[in-house]
Amino acid sequence: MTAVFTLTLSIIMFLPVINRAQETSTFQIIQTQIFNANCITCHQSGTSFARQSGLILTQDNAYSNLVDVVPKNAAAAADGLVRVTSEGGEFAPHKSFLWEKINAPEQNHFYQDHQNYGSLMPLGLDYLTNGQLAFIKQWIIAGAPESAAVADVTLLADTTRYTPP
Repeated sequence: MTAVFTLTLSIIMFLPVINRAQETSTFQIIQTQIFNANCITCHQSGTSFARQSGLILTQDNAYSNLVDVVPKNAAAAADGLVRVTSEGGEFAPHKSFLWEKINAPEQNHFYQDHQNYGSLMPLGLDYLTNGQLAFIKQWIIAGAPESAAVADVTLLADTTRYTPP
């Protein structure tokens, strides 16, 4: 009886560890559900966009090309932005060039205050959904970790998009 109790207690104690180990990282979800679907057509090795921006977003390069990397865009670099800051915190999105480039609901700010930042992304496609934006924003606020689950995946259920007035 004691052995059964001990075994049961051990299983119960380790279940949360097993569940956490099986969680998909927020960055992996961003890669597979957002970058792969919206970005890598242009941002892959050999494309003119990748050469111009210096940004490759394929699975093997995306994280190291994004986090704490100074953008090739001279205006953004001069403004002290990095592609994505690992600093975390409430203001981290505004220190991240990626956020400036994808945050379509704030496009007036983007085009009026940052005229030399280029175009909103993804270029030539629909803006990212509000859920995708919220998911990426949570990841940046959490310090943009590569392997932790830090954003609520249910945010991605919001498939509404910003539509310009």
